Amino acid sequence: MNHPDVEAHFMEHLRVWVPCVKAPSTSLLIDTLCTSLGISTKSGNPLSDILLALRTSSPIVLVLDNFETPWNAAEGQSSLLPCEDLPWHCVDLRSVDATAACDIYISWHPKGNEDSEIPGLLKLIGHMPLAVTLMAKFAASTGLSAKDIAEKYKALGTAVMGYGLDAKTSMDICIGLSVNSPRMAAHPEAFELLCAIAMLPASTSYKTLFEWWARGLDGGLGILKDTSLVEQNGSTIFVLPVIQRYILHDSRFSKQVGTSMIESVCCFLEAHASGINDKLYKSHSAAVSAEEGNLEA
Repeated sequence: MNHPDVEAHFMEHLRVWVPCVKAPSTSLLIDTLCTSLGISTKSGNPLSDILLALRTSSPIVLVLDNFETPWNAAEGQSSLLPCEDLPWHCVDLRSVDATAACDIYISWHPKGNEDSEIPGLLKLIGHMPLAVTLMAKFAASTGLSAKDIAEKYKALGTAVMGYGLDAKTSMDICIGLSVNSPRMAAHPEAFELLCAIAMLPASTSYKTLFEWWARGLDGGLGILKDTSLVEQNGSTIFVLPVIQRYILHDSRFSKQVGTSMIESVCCFLEAHASGINDKLYKSHSAAVSAEEGNLEA
């Protein structure tokens, strides 16, 4: 939003950020849009007022942050389809980089500017913007150093990131909106797949995931990607560190998946055990090496 190229083409009032994380329904999303766009509803139909404002406005950058929250609500995909007469350009936004994450942290906790451990803390949570914000607010309210907060996070997990009553102030509530969404509830295999991927901290390939770690669960991948619970970069599949910590908590993690994963590891190692004189030795060694980080975990 603050990139020089964007600022050069769009005036500040035409760059609008919409926090969809606090809108777990279509009606709440419409209310949030009205607030973000500064629209006062006059027609009795707020959606019509929003569309009229967009049609008559100069080109606008409208960033629907955490749009998966209303999109995956019970009625979301049937009631939130973009209007055919408006040009929409959808972009999949990845996590911010390390520098931007540090900037976000310092903006909420300026006194931490001299803390050399901040980059390590932010790497631990995968530079997820909401997680960075909540960590910074926690640091500002407690006065704890980044090192101390990292230790608390390792011990307590995502519970450290906010004790609020909504998705904007609690990481557990934010992730829970996706994990407990109607689509996930309708496809229990998706949660099993999520648990399996959460046990693979070094990421894995699509082929290896469904050939060894999560056989028969490939139907759940599309749902996990749509709900932003799993990332895919090319053929590599992974879960962001914060979501991983949330899923692996004893109160949520599927023990059945854990047992199945241990069995899969044993089968994987047995299938790739070969001596140096075996013609498959190089390919077996390469396969084991590619999964080394996951096998050690």
